[in-house]
Amino acid sequence: LFELLAGVSPWTTRHSTMPALVRRILAGDPPAPSRIAAQQESSSPGPPVPAKAIRGDLDAIVLKALRREPERRYDSVAALADDLRRHRDHQGVLARSGETGYLLRRFLRRHWVVSAFSFALVLSIAIGLLAALRYAREADQARIRAEQENDRIVAVLSYLQHMFRDVSSAPSDQPASMRQVLERSASELATSFEGKPEEKAAALSVIADFYIEIGDHDAAAPLLEALLASIRDQPGERRARTQLELATCQLYTRRLDEGQQNIEAAVAWFADSPDPQAEVDLLRAYDIQAKLLWERNERERSIDTWRRMVSLSRLVNGPDHYRTAGYLNSLAVRLLDTDGPQAALEAGGEAWSIMERTQQQNTVMGLSVANGYSIVLREAGKPAQAEAVLHQAIATMRTLYGPSARLVALYFNLVVAQLMQDKTREALAAIDEVEGLLAQGGVTLKPDSEGLLRMSLSRARAESRLGNAGEARRAFDRAQPLVAQSYKPDSPMWMMASTVEAEVLFAEKRSVEARQALQRVLDAYASGKAGQAPPDFEPVRKRIMGQ
Repeated sequence: LFELLAGVSPWTTRHSTMPALVRRILAGDPPAPSRIAAQQESSSPGPPVPAKAIRGDLDAIVLKALRREPERRYDSVAALADDLRRHRDHQGVLARSGETGYLLRRFLRRHWVVSAFSFALVLSIAIGLLAALRYAREADQARIRAEQENDRIVAVLSYLQHMFRDVSSAPSDQPASMRQVLERSASELATSFEGKPEEKAAALSVIADFYIEIGDHDAAAPLLEALLASIRDQPGERRARTQLELATCQLYTRRLDEGQQNIEAAVAWFADSPDPQAEVDLLRAYDIQAKLLWERNERERSIDTWRRMVSLSRLVNGPDHYRTAGYLNSLAVRLLDTDGPQAALEAGGEAWSIMERTQQQNTVMGLSVANGYSIVLREAGKPAQAEAVLHQAIATMRTLYGPSARLVALYFNLVVAQLMQDKTREALAAIDEVEGLLAQGGVTLKPDSEGLLRMSLSRARAESRLGNAGEARRAFDRAQPLVAQSYKPDSPMWMMASTVEAEVLFAEKRSVEARQALQRVLDAYASGKAGQAPPDFEPVRKRIMGQ
């Protein structure tokens, strides 16, 4: 275990002789693996696990297993495994329960003469008294902080409960959606928490989190910006987590420069924090950082970051933890462009298997993994399997969470899977459902949002295949100017719009122009600038080019 964490044995050094090695094992204590890992970090290739991830529980577990006194070690391999599981589940580990007493006994054994005279006088009186005073003061401060935090939580929960009750009891033909509750809650924050900045900040955070959970990053961003402005002079954990959430929203709303600034600040704070919870937050921050790198076309760095995150999450969270599945899911979708469908299927299949084994398919993370896995299945030429996964996810999303931007994303992937199987009318029916949700106000998306643009282009594609050239042209003309304005040439969105343009021209019987438009798309894919052509491109090429 020591070598798995630090990369080297706790006893060997470069020039050790066998007698020296034996003396070291018999007389010396093994070093903490985090200290050895820290020394290895300055060399190449570095330790398997960063020193920061080892420090604390893992140090204690390894050192307990290496104690010279048999009675002080773990009773069995099962006891060692149980303590490792406790660490993984963020519970207190048995290895640290007697840490202070163990070290003190070792000290007394080595320095018994000095200890006999100094222990009672110095340690019992001076250190003991000071420690008692310090712990009493810290306990009192912790109690006060806990009471203040409890008051804030009670105030926020009462406020949200009041909002849910008011909206749900209002006369309406349709049941209230989560979004309606959130909009009402956000609009009344100023008056509900007037003169109570801490409670208002907590409510802002909770409402923004709800918006993020349903994929509505446009609505969450202004709330998080207001929250960050209110705590700008309070550096620390709260600010770092707010910057992390805001960077997430800025990623999905394509405010990449602002997102990069916020995520770098969050990563810096979490990396230096001694709080064990910061390790989990750091992994989340690395996830957003990897996605930002991907959007900036720094793909090798992005993939490398995700691979390291998956390995670290297996150690920190556990191999079956939902966050491990989430990181595998993000990696799988990007592997489609870098390593191909087979590598993506392996990572995506593992992520989905974790959700199924732990029965978390219907959670927010489960729905996110379902969406990613459906993309992998579709791009690997398995649209029927992708469709089955998406039908289940959409039914769950509509029942548990109602209309949201995340639901629109699921519907879009369903439409693509159906079009790949020539289920054109079923795809149009799914598009009609989404447009109905948008018309009812159940979902609010900006005109240039990726979900809305993809849905408009999908309608143009479906209508053109049914020979409805007029409807296809109208849908395409709504989307194309916004794509040209918001997306770079050769980006996936740009390539989709260019391909759909050729299909619309072909439906309008403008075959020569359609072939010219599609040839530009073919040239872009051939140059490598636009990545690999998606699986649904080849049927379009054959239909229009006649080859």
